[in-house]
Amino acid sequence: ISHCDADLCVVKCVINFNAIKEQCELAQQTLKQQLNLIASRPVTESNLNNTILKMDAVLTEFQDSTNPLGFFFYVSPNEDIRQVSKKCSEQVEKLVLATFTRKDLYERVSHANKATFGPLEKRLTTELLLDFKENGLELSEKDRDKLLKLKSEVIELTTDFRETLNNWDKV
Repeated sequence: ISHCDADLCVVKCVINFNAIKEQCELAQQTLKQQLNLIASRPVTESNLNNTILKMDAVLTEFQDSTNPLGFFFYVSPNEDIRQVSKKCSEQVEKLVLATFTRKDLYERVSHANKATFGPLEKRLTTELLLDFKENGLELSEKDRDKLLKLKSEVIELTTDFRETLNNWDKV
C-alpha cells in the first residue's frame, strides 16, 4: 500500500509481461500435477478427502492464482501486458475445460465412497459430476471431440469479443 486516506487506500502494483506469463505457466503446471496425483489413486480408494474436497481445493487454488493475472487484460494500459493476460485467460479456460474431460478424474469422483457425505458434500459431488457430463464424458469419443472443439472455439471467440469491447472507443 503506497498511500491511505481515511476511506481509501491506493495500492501500487508492479507487473510485467514475463511475470504474468511465468505465473500463468506455473499455475497451469501445478494444477496438472495436482490433478495427476488425484488420478493416480486407485478408483477404489476415492473418498471425500482425497478426491472430492482435494479436487475442489486445487481448482479453487488455481482460479485464485490465475484470476488476478487475467485482470490485466481489462485494465493495463500496456498492450503487451494485455495480450499476455488475454492469452493466460484463454489458456486457463481451456485447461479447466480439459480437466472436466478427463475420464480418470470422472471415474474417481463418480466412484468416491459417499457413505459419509453430508448435504454439502453431496451437492459438491453432484456439481463436479455435472461439469464432467456437460463436457461430453457420456458422449461417444467422436461426439465428445466435436463438442470439445466447439467449446474451445467458443472460449477463443469469447476472449476476442471481450478484447473488442475493451478496445472499443465509446465516444
